Amino acid sequence: MSENSLSEFERHFGLWGVKGQEKLRRMTVAVGGIGGIGAISALMLAKAGIGRIIICDRDSYGVENIVEQAFATYDTAGVEKIIAAKREMQRHTRHSKITAFTADLSEAKAARRLLADADILVSGVDNAAARLALGKGCSQKKIPMVVSANVGWSIFHTVYFPGEFNYASLWKDVPGLKWKAGFPDMTDATTRALVQKEWNIWVLALSEFEPNAIRQFIERDQSYYWYAAPQAYFAASLGVLDAIKILLGEGDIFRFPNVLYYDMRHNTTLGREEILKRRTLLSKAWDCGIDALVQATRAWR
Repeated sequence: MSENSLSEFERHFGLWGVKGQEKLRRMTVAVGGIGGIGAISALMLAKAGIGRIIICDRDSYGVENIVEQAFATYDTAGVEKIIAAKREMQRHTRHSKITAFTADLSEAKAARRLLADADILVSGVDNAAARLALGKGCSQKKIPMVVSANVGWSIFHTVYFPGEFNYASLWKDVPGLKWKAGFPDMTDATTRALVQKEWNIWVLALSEFEPNAIRQFIERDQSYYWYAAPQAYFAASLGVLDAIKILLGEGDIFRFPNVLYYDMRHNTTLGREEILKRRTLLSKAWDCGIDALVQATRAWR
C-alpha cells in the first residue's frame, strides 16, 4: 500500500511509520461496551486506522449519558448504542470496517461472537459478569484484554495477557468462590454474590464519591455510578495506546499485575498497598451498615 493511499494518516508516520500504519490496517480490534470508555475508545481506534473494529453493547443511549459518552447526544437518546456508534465512526474513517451487534456480553455466546476474529479486546463494560465472560473468552482465544475504567474521580488501567496473569488472576484472593475452567463460576449463586460484593468494594475504594452518593450507591442501585467525560476519556486513551503498542509490537505496556490507579481529584498515583488498604477497610465495614462504610472512606478522603 502506498503512502499516498494513507495520506490522512500522515501525522502518524512520525510515530510508527507507513509500515506501522499498514500493520494497524491488517488488525481487528473488538470493543466490548460502547459507553464512556468503549465509545471514545472505538472512535480513537477508527481514527488510528485499525482495519476492522467490532463493537457490541446491550443498551440504548439516554440523555443522562451525554455528560460522558462520546456518541450520546440529544439526537441519539433512545437509539441503540451500536447503531449510533457505527454511524458516527463511519464519519471518521474510510479505512476501518465497522461490525456492530447488540447483545449482553455477560453471556458466553455473545462474548465468543465479539472475540471470534479479534486480535485484541478493549473492554468498556461496566459490570463484573460481562468482564468475567470477556476475560474468559480472551483467555480461551489467547488474546490480550485491555481494561481501563473510570469510577468517580479515579481511573484503573492494565492489560491482562493469557496465562498466569489473565483476568481470572484478579479474583484469586477472594475467598469462597467456586471456580470452573479457571474462572469464577458465575452460574453459582454464592459465587455471583461474592463477585458482586467484591466489585462494589472496589468501586467504593476507587471512586472518591461524595458521602451522599455512597449512601445512594449502597441503598438504591449498586449498578449506578457517578461519572464525567474527562476521567473516561483519559482512561480510554491509556487503553487505546496500549492496544496500539501491542498491535505494533513495540513500546512499554501496563501488563498485569502492573496496574495504574490514578486519583484525578488529587492528581495522585495510588500504589497497590494503598488500594489494598482501602479494600480491607471497606471489607471490614461492609456488613456494619452505611454509616460504617461512609466513615471508612473518610480514612483517605
